[in-house]
Amino acid sequence: MSKITQALEKAARERLLRERHLDAPTVTVPPDPEGHAVVSETVASKVDPHIVPLFDRKSVIAEQYRMVRTNLQSLKNSRGYRLLLVTSAMHNEGKTVTSLNLALTLAQQPNCRVLLIDADLRKGSVQQWLGLEARAGLYEALTDGVDTQETLVQLESSTLTILPAGKLTSEPAELLDSAKMRELLHQLKRQFDYVLVDSPPVMLVSDPSVLSRHVDGVLFVVRAGRTQRRQLLDAQAKLEQVNAKTIGTILTHAEYYNPFYSRYYRHYYHHEKSRDAAQVSASVS
Repeated sequence: MSKITQALEKAARERLLRERHLDAPTVTVPPDPEGHAVVSETVASKVDPHIVPLFDRKSVIAEQYRMVRTNLQSLKNSRGYRLLLVTSAMHNEGKTVTSLNLALTLAQQPNCRVLLIDADLRKGSVQQWLGLEARAGLYEALTDGVDTQETLVQLESSTLTILPAGKLTSEPAELLDSAKMRELLHQLKRQFDYVLVDSPPVMLVSDPSVLSRHVDGVLFVVRAGRTQRRQLLDAQAKLEQVNAKTIGTILTHAEYYNPFYSRYYRHYYHHEKSRDAAQVSASVS
């Protein structure tokens, strides 16, 4: 990345932090039809500015996430896809930031309840991106009998709910493939309109392959200039071995200059057909 690009991005982030306090969205949270309690915590002022839907809803990048949202709405209406796994082939491809941006964009729809699960029990970072304090989460719900509803965090001015990873462990595959995990996903799918599951990279650990068997579809995050074609093909082949449905690919860190906004944006335009012809495509940061 050039020094000019870095300077422009720094200036943009500082501007967005100032504007956040003037243009914060207000959303009325619909009641949960099953009466589940949701823990509410004010965290918006601590959220990293890379989470575009909270800071710059009028930007080109935010619009590209809305394009992804439209395609996911179509899949939800036509095929009932509401429980989605977000993963990548390797690390540092923008997977967690993409999960957060997409989840918040989905949650900006009227009366739409969205849950983001941090299922990376090895190196989960959703809490850090949102500025959350360390707290019980998925790990405790699966091992210590903690009520899942007590671990949920609802973001200020949003219908997005977070299930953090909780305690991290070096061997989570058995937990993620347990009957309790399957029951938990089934319960949460009934409770929310969309459930996104952020998982580790496919080529590094077995966790995504395990989780992919229990979701409606998989979204791949690919980083321009970093992810190798062979890595992506090998990762998709691993998921095909467990009959996972890859419904789309999101490419991050592809740069172009938009003269209408006088700064650099990171652009994506790509789509991937799955075996059942589902498609997801858009531009994202």
